[in-house]
Amino acid sequence: MADHNELIEQFTGMTSVSEDQAKFFLEMSNWDLEMAVTQFYDNSNEGSETGTSNAASSAASAPASTSASAPQTDSIPQAPTSIPTKRSNNASKAKSSNIRTLNDVAAQDGSDDEPQNFFAGGEKSGMLVQDPSKRGKGNNLVDEILKKAAAGGPAPDDSEDEKKSKPSYFTGSGHTLGSEDEPSVVVNDPSTSEPTAESLPSVTRYLTFWRNGFSVDDGPLLRYDDPANSAMLDSINSGRAPLSLLNVRHGQPVDVRVARRQDEDYVAPPKAPPKPFEGSGNRLGSPAPPASPSSSSNTANTSAAPSTSAVAPELDASQPTTSVQIRLGDGSRLVGKFNHNHTVGDLRRYIDSQQNGQRSYVLQTTFPVKQLGNEDQSLVDAQLLNSVVVQRYE
Repeated sequence: MADHNELIEQFTGMTSVSEDQAKFFLEMSNWDLEMAVTQFYDNSNEGSETGTSNAASSAASAPASTSASAPQTDSIPQAPTSIPTKRSNNASKAKSSNIRTLNDVAAQDGSDDEPQNFFAGGEKSGMLVQDPSKRGKGNNLVDEILKKAAAGGPAPDDSEDEKKSKPSYFTGSGHTLGSEDEPSVVVNDPSTSEPTAESLPSVTRYLTFWRNGFSVDDGPLLRYDDPANSAMLDSINSGRAPLSLLNVRHGQPVDVRVARRQDEDYVAPPKAPPKPFEGSGNRLGSPAPPASPSSSSNTANTSAAPSTSAVAPELDASQPTTSVQIRLGDGSRLVGKFNHNHTVGDLRRYIDSQQNGQRSYVLQTTFPVKQLGNEDQSLVDAQLLNSVVVQRYE
């Protein structure tokens, strides 16, 4: 009850009515103060209009009854009957003109082309909320393109274009049958001439409209406020394809498919991942191959025969032999056969006989790493029987 009393006091303070009337409207609206106040003002407006019309009808009927009871003479008593009627009608119009309802406001707004506005807020404060789908006149060209795209029907079937593009007959050049008197002549295919507008394949481009501009395929954003971009949109709207924008040839048919995403801002597509490394490389620790001064010198070195200054050691079949694997500095490998009494110097001369370069190098073992500096040492003493030797450039 305490809450009801507070609601009654608030209602009477807002409407200046008695507590009984306040209680009546609150009970009728299930003690909802806002709804009760709304119903009160709605009933007050209807009562004022009804009272005004009743007053006008009573003012018009009073002189009429007077004229009916008076003795009938000329039409003089009828004159006062029309005068109060006009005054009462004017008075009712004057009173009713001060009262405006939502229906009166809606009746004045009869145009469907004007943008619809929405309001949010309370009784004494409010905020205008505009429909985001209604844009200004600056995007009328975009709207026309979207309407034409919607009226154009579904997209054509790509399979039909593929069938048309695949010829079912032989194409190419031919030869005439020759004879002893006339030789055979090559006849070129007339269809292999420069392609015409009819022979150019149809391409598809995706035109996307964003909130802050438009883009073609995965291209950059083109803003609406740029005059050059407006000219491109005008060309698309008129059925002409801008060659630079759509990347097509003159006269080439293009299918422009429109996507509407005007409630989103443009987001650049992710960049393509970088291509993996392509080429040759060198192992860690291996020397880099020597840089040749020019291509002509490379050709000369490639075609040149091995150096004759270094002579490979001769192999004695009567003596015990061994195989030594040599890893060259350029990454290639050699396998040579030697006698046990051959020296490290013989191993070096064998390498020089197989290579063209005169670059200085050293020989070393793999594990443990030990440089072979004594060229007079035999392969047996150097422990190089059936081993691996590495060439390292200095």
